[in-house]
This record gives sequence, structure tokens and C-alpha cells, in this order.
Amino acid sequence: MSAETQVLVKFVTKLPVELKVPESALAVPATLKRYGLSQVINHLLGLDPPRPFDFLVNGELLRKTLEHFLLEKEISAEATLEIEYVPAVVPPKNKDSLPHDDCWGKGVAVSGCYDGNIRLWKAGTDKLECTLVLPAHPGGVNAVACIPHVKGAGLIASAGKDQTLKLWKLSDAEGATPTADCIASYSDGHTDAVQGLAVSPSGSSLVSCGWDGKIVLWRTGTEVMEAAAEAAESGAKPKKRKGADAASAPAVSEAPLRTLEGHLHCVSSVSYPTDAAIYSGGWDHSVRRWDVETGIYTDTYNGSKMPPPLICPLQGLLSSVLIGGPPFAGITGHDKEKHWQYKHVYRTPDGSRQWPGHHMQSIFYQQALTTAV
Repeated sequence: MSAETQVLVKFVTKLPVELKVPESALAVPATLKRYGLSQVINHLLGLDPPRPFDFLVNGELLRKTLEHFLLEKEISAEATLEIEYVPAVVPPKNKDSLPHDDCWGKGVAVSGCYDGNIRLWKAGTDKLECTLVLPAHPGGVNAVACIPHVKGAGLIASAGKDQTLKLWKLSDAEGATPTADCIASYSDGHTDAVQGLAVSPSGSSLVSCGWDGKIVLWRTGTEVMEAAAEAAESGAKPKKRKGADAASAPAVSEAPLRTLEGHLHCVSSVSYPTDAAIYSGGWDHSVRRWDVETGIYTDTYNGSKMPPPLICPLQGLLSSVLIGGPPFAGITGHDKEKHWQYKHVYRTPDGSRQWPGHHMQSIFYQQALTTAV
């Protein structure tokens, strides 16, 4: 094709009528890419300010010139090419931010790893600095969570392949090296590896799930911390320890408050959006809503895929359960009130529908605006 070659195209869209252009064939230069086609659409619609659009041909995002696309697909330049245009997803811009303290200090993060250790991280000038390593669970740490609304202390819960959970009290005095004590253990609820955990909004209880198909409810927060303090005062008070010595014997051992059973296989994720409801996702391809008071599941949402990560929007939006996982990178949702489901698939920069070699392992929903480490 020469530089003067033009291609007949017909623009179609599923957008509202005010964003539709006439579907009659137009001749455009074969050298146009997405930006040039977007200029054509903006001109035809008379948009001011202009809006960016993406373009699909036979479901594939156009990321090259029309000429290269036709040659690659072996399509005749004399054919009329039907092109669908959709709003382009532009990178988000930071409009405002609100500084927000972490659960026990500014610029602090906690992580768990398959080496069995929990690590405490603090934000430095240009990188994260590991300030504490806690040997926690032999075989690997599968989940960690912060316990909110605990005055005067930082509490985190951890879960691992050793079938247990642990509660850690962290101390980070100004200018001092962080220290930690394991103040409680949770060891009688699961018979296989614990896969996930979530904390109630009030911080008074937490829920765990695992490969045994069980969901277990536990006491935590201020009550457990006070019980651990009383136990320490009645006996030999444990010393604060660092590094490899941090995994001292816990002061108290907690028993399950309730065990929820209903999933047919591994329960891979849980969410605790209100003190009255728990949501779980399992390898039986279902998401279930549990009533905390009665311990029974009140709703079941069945799908065709396993839902690894699971989140639930907070106050006012409890009708939605959002999950994301293989075989697509995206979000699937179930509406409790209307019993419909939706799916959104994120597209990669090269236009494919999947992220090659990846699946969505975790997803985070937050109504409050916070600073990120």
C-alpha cells in the first residue's frame, strides 16, 4: 500500500445515542492508528473537550496502523472494515490525598511468606526497610491481617500451613527497634492448612478458612490482649524479643467461637465486611454469605470458576460481592438483591483479553482514601 492509500471503514458502538456517529462508510488514511481514529470520532461528534477512544476489530484492540492490521489479517484494502469504538481507559490521576496512619504507626507494612516468617516493613526515603523478622508458621505463612481499634498497641493476626493462627502484639517506640510478642495461639479449629483470614470491622473477632473446607470464627482484639496481660501477670511475664526469639510461647490459647461448614472443598478466601455477615469463596466454585449469629449460610452464588480473592464493599453496598481470578484478570460480581452477575475483563496493553502467565491473586476494596506505602 502507498502512503496515499485510504481504507473504507464503518464505525459502530454500543455507547449511548449521543455518542454514536453515522454508520455510513468513510474513507480514512491507512496510516491511522488509535490516536488518529480517535480524532476522527471526536471530529464527527464535535466533542469539546475531546475524549479518547479505543477501537476493536473483530473483538481485538487495534494497536497498529490500519495498513499493518489489514496486511496481518490478510484483509483486502477494498473491503469495508467495521470498527467498534469504546471509551479508552486512561491512567488514573491523583486528585487529592488524605494522610492516614497505619494500624500501629506511619509508613508501616506487614507481610507473610512461604519461608514461614512475618516481616515488618517501614518506609524509608527511597525504599522499604525490613525492621523485624518473626518466625511464625513452619511450612509457610498464608495470610496476615491487622486488628483495628486496639488502643495503645499494634496487633496482627497470621495464619499458616501448620493449621494454626497466631496473634502478635507489636511495639514500635520512637527511635527504637520494633519488638513483638506472640500473645495468643489458635490451634484447635483447623485440621489442614489455613488459607485465609479476615477481621471484623469492630476488631473483636476474626474468621479463618482453610483446606479442610472449614470457616472458623475466633475471638481477638482488646479482649484477647487483656486476657494475655492477665495471664502474663499471674505467671512469669514474657520478655519482649527480637528476630528469631520472637516466637515465644503465647500467653493464651483461644478456642473457636463457631465453625461454619458448607463448602465441599478448600475455602480459599473470606471477607468480614460487617459484624453480622461473612462471605467465603471456595474451590467448589461457590461464594457463600454466612449469618454470624446463627452460623448458617443464607445465600449461595455458584459459578464456573474457582474464586481465589474475595472482597465485599462496606456500608451501603452490601448487595455486591466482588471476586477476581482465573482464567481472566478481572472482576466478577453477584448482586444479592437482583440475583444477576456481571463480569469485567481487563485488557492488556497488547490488546489480548488475558494477562499471559498471570492470574489475579488478590484484590482490595477501600472506601476511605489513604496514602500507600
